[in-house]
Amino acid sequence: MSALTPIASDDDSAGYFSSAVRFNVTAGTRYRIAVAGLGVASGHFNFQWSLTPTTAQAPVITTQPASQTVALGGAATFSVATVPANATVQWYFNGQALAGATNKVLSIASVDGSRVGSYSAQVTSGGESATSVIAALQINNSEGVVEPVLSADKLADVLSLNRPIRLGSSPAPMTASGPKAMSTGVTRGYTGTQIFSTTGALSDPGEPLHCGIQGGASHWFALIAEADGELQVNTDGSSFDTIVAIYLPTGPGYENLQPIGCDNNSGLDGLDSRVNVTVQRLRTYFIVVDGVNGASGTVELNYSLATPTSLRVVSSGAEGTLVRVTGQRNGIFVIEASTNDGPWTSLVTNQSSLGTFQHLDTRSAPGCLYRARTIHP
Repeated sequence: MSALTPIASDDDSAGYFSSAVRFNVTAGTRYRIAVAGLGVASGHFNFQWSLTPTTAQAPVITTQPASQTVALGGAATFSVATVPANATVQWYFNGQALAGATNKVLSIASVDGSRVGSYSAQVTSGGESATSVIAALQINNSEGVVEPVLSADKLADVLSLNRPIRLGSSPAPMTASGPKAMSTGVTRGYTGTQIFSTTGALSDPGEPLHCGIQGGASHWFALIAEADGELQVNTDGSSFDTIVAIYLPTGPGYENLQPIGCDNNSGLDGLDSRVNVTVQRLRTYFIVVDGVNGASGTVELNYSLATPTSLRVVSSGAEGTLVRVTGQRNGIFVIEASTNDGPWTSLVTNQSSLGTFQHLDTRSAPGCLYRARTIHP
């Protein structure tokens, strides 16, 4: 295998999960062609090939455009390199030609929801053409920073051998023969937003009917819970009627997805979705967004993990009572006090990036009670 030189590869460009490649060949040279199922898919396949005898050479794309995630309002750049170097270029966005986008470098100065989606380039030389791989552009905000993560059209696209995930009730990762979440398909943290497009997406054969509602244009996203708590997911701000479902994987394939929550129309506008589920620390959860009856468009996927808040008295003396609150990182906490079972009075509201802080109550009295609560974003 180490003696093989890759020439061409593809996934899905022939339509409905079929693949196709086109490449220059030299007479008398032996070429080896591999056909594989994505992820754990297997079965019968139909293989066809044709050779066109010609001296014309199709252009070769030596550098492909790369998928990327940027901040809202950030810049993005896609580029190709070709042989021959003077091949002409036409860029496409979600399958449609972009007017005036004919340079080898495509720059987007300010990315918003209207710019997320799929980008590709067609290069032409001497009447022959070649098409690049499809690169995704998405927006991410994870607690104020950009995580290089992407949603994917198929569950298998967020399963690879790059990073262990925890499946089912066992905290141990799968072995090398099982699925693991790839670095571009999994995020972690307490709050975040992923903006992406489902235009052109399809549902996989064998994919569950999410929430029992007919869909047809699903996208998958993986999240590792930072702590035990309640995960809230919504699609508020999306451009179409969404369905959201959350699954706990217990093994490879759709048949090993354990549904733990789903929703159709509980979002702010009655078409967006909102669901709350209980999650466990360091478990990986799959979030899928689908469109009712195959609807597609721009998704704004928002997630927030609320963890239990605790309070304890550190010390009490003449100077007052010192209490310590521990809870969600970047959480907004309120400390309240009550004397002799009277009404609760707010003492302080504070946001802590570390999820813990102390407060000295100089007005404390014998029998004073304290409690803390979190204000969810």
